[in-house]
Amino acid sequence: MESLLRRGALWVAALLIAFIFVVLAAAFLCGAIYFALATSLPPAAAALATAGVALVVALLIVLIAWAVSSVMASSGRHALARPERTADQQRGDRQRGGRRRPGPLEDQLAAELGSIIGREFTGFAKKHAFGAALASLGAGFAVGASPKLRGFLMGLLKL
Repeated sequence: MESLLRRGALWVAALLIAFIFVVLAAAFLCGAIYFALATSLPPAAAALATAGVALVVALLIVLIAWAVSSVMASSGRHALARPERTADQQRGDRQRGGRRRPGPLEDQLAAELGSIIGREFTGFAKKHAFGAALASLGAGFAVGASPKLRGFLMGLLKL
């Protein structure tokens, strides 16, 4: 069990680092697009065109995710397939509102991963206190200013 948690933590750390590099690469790509366009357009127009390209790419990513999600939902496949449930288990699930209670192993894994992630974020926030404070302030402002964002986040908490 401990080996599984360590491997999971390693994967989470590796994916987080990879995500950071992808964001950096995207920033440099946007810079390159801007500089390429700035030779033939005024700076403001080049910046606007670069932002437009970034938004189109983001929209394409969302549309692809939506399409894949729709296909998965209609075919009944799930990313994490669960074993078949007996009729008694399914009946019990329906009585509880359709949700299956996670088992003790899943609870333990979730608690351990939450603890690891919490320690990592706490260490990061302590090392970069000013940036963490600004990020918290910005997130609080966004949640406070946007009722739709608040509703979305509350919906996530109800899962």
